[in-house]
Amino acid sequence: MNVLILHNTYWTHYKAAIHSEMYRQIQARNLPINLLVAHLAETERSRAKLGLPDPKLHQYPHEVLHKGFVEEFSLKDRTVALFRLMRRFRPDVVVTPGYFDPAVVLLAAWCRLRGIRLIMAIDSTESDHQRQDWRETLKRRIISLADGFFCYGTLSANYMLRLGARPDQILLRRNAIDNSTVRRLWEQARPNRATTLTDLQLPAHNLIYVGRLIDRLKNITTLVNAFRSVKKQLPEAADWGLLLVGDGEDRDLIATMSQDMPYLRIITGQSWQDIPSYLALSDALVLPSYSEPWGLVVNEAMVCGLPVLVSDRCGCAPDLVNPGVNGFTFDPYQPEQLVDNIAKLINYSSARRAGMGEASAEKITAYRPEAVAGEMLTAFLSIGKNTQ
Repeated sequence: MNVLILHNTYWTHYKAAIHSEMYRQIQARNLPINLLVAHLAETERSRAKLGLPDPKLHQYPHEVLHKGFVEEFSLKDRTVALFRLMRRFRPDVVVTPGYFDPAVVLLAAWCRLRGIRLIMAIDSTESDHQRQDWRETLKRRIISLADGFFCYGTLSANYMLRLGARPDQILLRRNAIDNSTVRRLWEQARPNRATTLTDLQLPAHNLIYVGRLIDRLKNITTLVNAFRSVKKQLPEAADWGLLLVGDGEDRDLIATMSQDMPYLRIITGQSWQDIPSYLALSDALVLPSYSEPWGLVVNEAMVCGLPVLVSDRCGCAPDLVNPGVNGFTFDPYQPEQLVDNIAKLINYSSARRAGMGEASAEKITAYRPEAVAGEMLTAFLSIGKNTQ
């Protein structure tokens, strides 16, 4: 059985871990699957400062259709490249990246006509954009082409069900990073925490945000103001700081509004291999986004044994956060909820915060590349039966 996975960019390291594990299991289990992963392009403009793709991460059969940014790969060229690939590889099962790209939608319709089994990988949730009736009607038509869905979380799965998918078509409900590598990098950095905090002139304890500094999406100013409020109200917050790791269009705005906050540090965007060293300087992660399909940085923080404060608009929130056990969720449009959660966490004893971090590390073991890859392979074998 030929399985073709279409993916947007070669740069995406976390998907490389899943695809590599999938290929390892195919070989180890001698499965009747001939796998090919086709990346539309090398990377995208928003990741240009984060380094080039690392070929060593991609231990599976793959090819890259466009050498450059995905934004430069025209609709015409994408369509031609995809259909040439289809004719050459002759897949029995195709996995497409969502339903937004017209070239991919055209290919999905062609698969339907030719009897090729189709799985759509979906990260959209009902609350990540303002919904319009005509768009939702169009989406229903498009997803009706699919035989199954790889959904990145419960919220994503619920959205597909609302658009007309059947429960038995939801083949996956989780997302993963390279847990073992992230944990190893964190463990290497952790013993140097005290020295590094002193060298960087950081407080003894820190909350951390990792992501783009784009306020209209990521809600950074609410986080900054919430932390400022806690610092003013709570004596126990005296030795706490806030790390913002990332770049974006609102970096200067955030720097200006935080000029009277010496306990706030903005650190330029880092490659994924360097993020664990900053998590090692931190005591909890905050992800306050207005919209987030999943939020893989939450996986990273939990792998490193941190409590997590996560907006309930983030796709991972209902799956990864057990309120009061390994963190808290909050409404990003209700700033007082974030203030309350930060204050609670700071008021907890070090032992209680450590216990929450241990709960995070335990919970995230179910979200390993091995588990996600195994579920995908099970789906291919099941859905591919009708291709024989």
